[in-house]
Amino acid sequence: MNKAFSAWVLGIALVAPAVAAAADAPDAAQARGIIAQELEQDLLCVRPGEHARANAHRENNVLKAAGARITFDDAEDTYNNYIYRFEKPLMVKGLPVYSVSQTEGENGVIITAEVKGNPAALARELGAKPLGKNEIVFGLGNELYQRAVSGVAGKADAIIIGADDDQKAIGRFYFGCSQGAES
Repeated sequence: MNKAFSAWVLGIALVAPAVAAAADAPDAAQARGIIAQELEQDLLCVRPGEHARANAHRENNVLKAAGARITFDDAEDTYNNYIYRFEKPLMVKGLPVYSVSQTEGENGVIITAEVKGNPAALARELGAKPLGKNEIVFGLGNELYQRAVSGVAGKADAIIIGADDDQKAIGRFYFGCSQGAES
């Protein structure tokens, strides 16, 4: 009887963490709602989302429950760079989001979403101004619009909207937030 009880306790101890982790993850519809709400704030430089970003430990039950497949840049071990993709696009600001990427560097973080739609219409809605044809900002080289927003501690944040040639060919573009650039 003592061995049976010990085996039962050991079994509970091994299974309990997995059950607790599963209980922490919302269902798919709830997770998609959480991510959409946080992404809208994150992409517009309002505040970083707790669940809308993959953490350095490569864990995010809410993103996974929302149907995101996360790929980390394994060549980069200093910064938390990644992209996550949705099999079924997530709606943010009325636009279908196909993927979200984060690029960290010494000067800050750029988080952008690839969406389908009209970049000029979003720029008008957000009050973003067109950039010159050869103007390169934040080293991306394919930005179309930008709107500065207030940052903290001498840093400037900016909402950026752009598209590379591949995105333009399929009616997609990116928009997001460059956080912590030198002002």
